[in-house]
Parts: sequence; structure tokens; C-alpha cells
Amino acid sequence: MFSDFIKKLMFTRKFYMNKGAIEILNRKHVLLSSSILSSLQNKTMYNEMKKVAQQDIHEYCNIFGSKRQDLIKNIENIFNMYGLGMLELKNVDFQKNDVKLCLYNSTIAHNNGFTEGCNCKMAAGILAGIFSYLFDNNIDCEEIKCYSKGDEYCEFILKKEEKQ
Repeated sequence: MFSDFIKKLMFTRKFYMNKGAIEILNRKHVLLSSSILSSLQNKTMYNEMKKVAQQDIHEYCNIFGSKRQDLIKNIENIFNMYGLGMLELKNVDFQKNDVKLCLYNSTIAHNNGFTEGCNCKMAAGILAGIFSYLFDNNIDCEEIKCYSKGDEYCEFILKKEEKQ
């Protein structure tokens, strides 16, 4: 069953699966197993995912004629499209550019099994990119709880990036 967001993309002819290709928003996509994605996680991936997510969310706004703040209503569905788990917003403060959210059923965390630290860098990068676009500011994302560490779910805090 497709999410409402995927159905909207299909309706606007922005989601195709045809002749061995997956295309979303006129860009080719590839389905990879979570074990492959887990092995690729590092700081470079975080930065790349942040950049790509900013581009994606900008494209969604253009296609659906949404303003940045209006898109927050659909952010959970948009994130869930990535297949990285089920996102739940806990707190969003547009004035302070602060966000607290939970990620349930994290694909990466479940794949990695038990680890000493948090390890959902890909999800963190995507979230940083999405909220950097929504807040029109450079946002950083820190995972403070992780299913891999034995927590019930993954939890992230997003804040305006500190200048170094």
C-alpha cells in the first residue's frame, strides 16, 4: 500500500517505476538493502544526504505549490518515503529553529543490531537537509537516542548550526 504522499506524486506524474527504473521528481532512484546503506554511513554521507534532501524538499514545494511552513504538515509523510522509518514530530519551533523528533522502526538501526553509540547518520543528514530548507537556515541534526543502543526508538534534536 502506498502512502498518501506517494499517491500524490503518482497523481502528478512525479513517481514512476518502469522498465527497471525508479524515478521520483524527474530524478533516477535506486533501491538498496539497508545493509549496504549501513556500511556507507559516515560524516561525508551526512553532508551529502543533507544537501540532496534540501534539493528534494525544494522540488516538493515547487511541484505542490507549498510554502515552507505549509510543508511541515506533510513532513512525516515525505520523510517516510525515504524508507528509513516512521517519523514523528514532537516539537517544532520556527522562531528558534529548533526541532525534536522521534524515528520509530529505523531501518538502519535495526540492520546494525546492538552498538555502543547512535548510528543513524543517513537519517540525521536527511532531517538536517529538510529542516535547513524549511527554516531557510543551516540546521544541524544530532541523534541523542538510538534503537541500536537499546533505546525504544531513535530521537533527534535539530538546531541552528553553530559557526565554527
